[in-house]
Amino acid sequence: MAQRTGFEPYPRAKARPFGGVGYLRVMTKHLLLGAFAGLSLSALAQISVSHIDPFIGTGGHGHTHPAATAPFGMVQIGPDTRRDGWDGCSGYHYTDSTVWGFSHTHLSGTGVGDYGDFLFKPWGGTFKDSPVEFDKNSERTSAGTYSLRLANGTQAEFTAAERGGFHRYQYAEDQAPELWIDLNYRDRVLRASATAEGQVLHLKRVSQGWAKEQHAYLAVLLPVGAVVDVVDSLHVRIQLPSRTAELAVGFSGADDQGAQRNLRATLASSRNFDGCVARTTTLWQAELDRAQAYGGTESSKRIYATALYHAFSVPNLWSDVDGRYRGMDGRIHQDSEHAHYTVFSLWDTYRTAHPLYALIQPERTKDFIATMLDHFDQSGRLPVWELAANETDCMIGYHSVSVLADAQAKGYAMDSQRLMKAMITTAASPVFGIPTYRNNGYLSIQDESESVSKTLEYAYDDATIAWTAARLGRGDEAEHFWRRSQGWVSLLDPETGLMRPRDNGDFMARFEPREVNSHYTEANAWQYSFAPVHDLARWQRILAAQGRSLEGQLDALFSAPSATVGREQADITGLIGQYAHGNEPSHHIAWLYSATNKASQGQERIGEILKTMYSDKPDGYQGNEDCGQMSSWYVMSSWGIYPLVPGEARYAVGAMHWDRVELRATGLRTDLERVGSGAYFRGYGHSTNPGQVLAQSFLDHDDLIQSKSFAMHHTESAMVLIPYRNVAHGISGEISPAPRIRVARRFETETTAWIDGIEETLSESRRLERGDGLTQHRSVALSTKKPNDWTAQITSGNPNPQYNPGSASIVDGVLGDVDWRKGEWTGVQGEDLIVELRSSKKKETKEVEVEIGLLKDIKSWIALPSHIEVLAHFANGRSSKGRIDLQSRALSEEPSTILRGIVVLKSRKKSELTSVTIRLSNPGSMPEWHPGKGGASFIFLDEITLRVL
Repeated sequence: MAQRTGFEPYPRAKARPFGGVGYLRVMTKHLLLGAFAGLSLSALAQISVSHIDPFIGTGGHGHTHPAATAPFGMVQIGPDTRRDGWDGCSGYHYTDSTVWGFSHTHLSGTGVGDYGDFLFKPWGGTFKDSPVEFDKNSERTSAGTYSLRLANGTQAEFTAAERGGFHRYQYAEDQAPELWIDLNYRDRVLRASATAEGQVLHLKRVSQGWAKEQHAYLAVLLPVGAVVDVVDSLHVRIQLPSRTAELAVGFSGADDQGAQRNLRATLASSRNFDGCVARTTTLWQAELDRAQAYGGTESSKRIYATALYHAFSVPNLWSDVDGRYRGMDGRIHQDSEHAHYTVFSLWDTYRTAHPLYALIQPERTKDFIATMLDHFDQSGRLPVWELAANETDCMIGYHSVSVLADAQAKGYAMDSQRLMKAMITTAASPVFGIPTYRNNGYLSIQDESESVSKTLEYAYDDATIAWTAARLGRGDEAEHFWRRSQGWVSLLDPETGLMRPRDNGDFMARFEPREVNSHYTEANAWQYSFAPVHDLARWQRILAAQGRSLEGQLDALFSAPSATVGREQADITGLIGQYAHGNEPSHHIAWLYSATNKASQGQERIGEILKTMYSDKPDGYQGNEDCGQMSSWYVMSSWGIYPLVPGEARYAVGAMHWDRVELRATGLRTDLERVGSGAYFRGYGHSTNPGQVLAQSFLDHDDLIQSKSFAMHHTESAMVLIPYRNVAHGISGEISPAPRIRVARRFETETTAWIDGIEETLSESRRLERGDGLTQHRSVALSTKKPNDWTAQITSGNPNPQYNPGSASIVDGVLGDVDWRKGEWTGVQGEDLIVELRSSKKKETKEVEVEIGLLKDIKSWIALPSHIEVLAHFANGRSSKGRIDLQSRALSEEPSTILRGIVVLKSRKKSELTSVTIRLSNPGSMPEWHPGKGGASFIFLDEITLRVL
């Protein structure tokens, strides 16, 4: 089963509405005055803001944050308890009881850390870059609010509006009412400034972290009488006029003017702290009312409400109140029609979160579309993983095309020329193996790291482009991209029915489906072998021809042993067999039973996942929450409706886990009603065709939004339903898998190649190629004759198991690529590496040239050695020594590069060379500026070339 942290249950009072008696008094006043009528009406709601518990997901590996935030808000104001480490990505972990301060930006559910802008420390004295203790039992959070009491008795409270918020501090009697602001927290600061004008403090920070250049601006309205001391550009000290103080803030990613306007907008909409609490509570209730659910336990209500909360916390507003925003080109743009957003974790969210938005967040979906298309106009590519107007290129695929295709399929209007240009240009980008994928039809392990996953994700994305083109009547482009979408056929292994890496023209010989390695993205073969959802019919035909079935493969997945082998991967959690709910590649798999005659088994698995993989505790998610994706899965799966194939205007349907669900949005007013007490879904009827029960596992989007009600019928026993099938798009054209070429990648004298069963002897290095790339994928194999008679032996240093192709690879004539994940490099961490070379032939010389290949990718902890020592040993007992000093460059910041160092060694007299010893000295720990500061660095070595002169 899944990894679980095992937190002790925490008091449910911690999730209660914020603020105690004072808060209730303010809220009662607003309700009696009728100022927030929506909130009073929603008092009858089954799911209310009181069910939202932002502590869910802050423990374990959920990586969420309990900060105060508005729906899709620009700011997340709250505590910073952890500034590094994988479980500190959000800046907070539930197990912590010390706090560095309170900042204004936090990521939610990511696997990489960033943000933490403008850290406020509500204590005085000398500035200290260290955390202080707080009373864990005092910690409170709710939708839009957060508070705690420091160990010294000072109470800190926060609330958020769309682009700003409020702080409120109540200092203990023995504490001076002072406040430090730290602009040097967490990320590397490139530029910063602080200036005071009257009551307004203007802060600017440009930093580098995951985002290469993040601009942040904060305008702070201080109480009258506050004294500001700008100590330097990174630190501000404020003496507050009383022990109880309230501050208002406005944030912007554009400039100081934007921050000031957002501050004024925050004050205008909320007036003060209590007004902001009331207004943001109302906003959150309105979001919950988009998908009201009835029935269930109090625990399931909390899980569901918090899932909606997390799903609707990101993406985050990026444009200011006047429509100005910082674009991907670094310039300030303005859009008066659409708000612009940031934090697009698309490898995660295209699967369920964005289809959820397309259904019940239509206005914001239009804004997301505008944001993505403007991203393309400003950068030349659609977003992959955008953060604060920076493309991080984290994760794989170009899944923005799926989001756009899904919206277009569901009726969202777009400029067709602009849309297709953005999609086609992005799919032709000369990065991450896309040119080779286009040329050959798929990727092998020699072409790219994570070659299987990239092929499968590219293929799916291309299918969505094909469907979009077909809907627009662009037949040639539809057929072209449909052919591209068939890359998966060359990876489908006839021996196992799983997606297996292609290795130098053939399927990889050593294959363990449970192994986590560099051929898959955060997964293994089991978890990526259910990817071709865009071509269900052909996939099932091929499996049938192999004597297999899709349902059989699914059964095997869920019943396989849960242990994985190979690389330790923290993301692979929430295991049922080899199904891993803790990471996104598995998310659709249980729903795939809907495409078989065993839909009931899928319903059982989905029910099991809903019950065991989610809870209302801090460790309530079985992996990173991932910017709303993990939560969106829960929301839609609990309805019994799931976007199995995003890009199609169709849903898989199954068992409901509520009595009734009410979907409300512009153009949508649909009720789902559970009929019958059984556990199995047997079909649905809808108001446009009353009396008829459709016993099928799919539901079209148009039917869902056009019908006012659906009766979701259930029964006690499993039933066979008409399986889910892909929407017909009228696109033809199939491409055959790549032929198999079997040949050694390296040989010494001669070797034998088998090409489509035909044998051929090779005595020289050759490139072998078969397949035209049009009707059949192209297969390419390289066979390299070893260019020397040297042998290599590692005499000191332990290669990391992930980066150990064997000592023979060091002198085999096959050069490592800058994409080190392909597996050609030998890597050691935290220690020196010593290699000894010997020749099988007698070599007399007085001079030898040694060339050493090194890799540097400092962001991935791969440094250069501090120095290299080379020692040549001769039969006459003499030796010759050479040295390369790289100390100044070893840990410096620079782009990924391959360096080839040359040392020439000489002897006074000609003599037999017996051996050469090469020592690479580890440069030490990662430097202060590095996100992994203090961690042990790697040295990567490949291809030592000796020339006897």
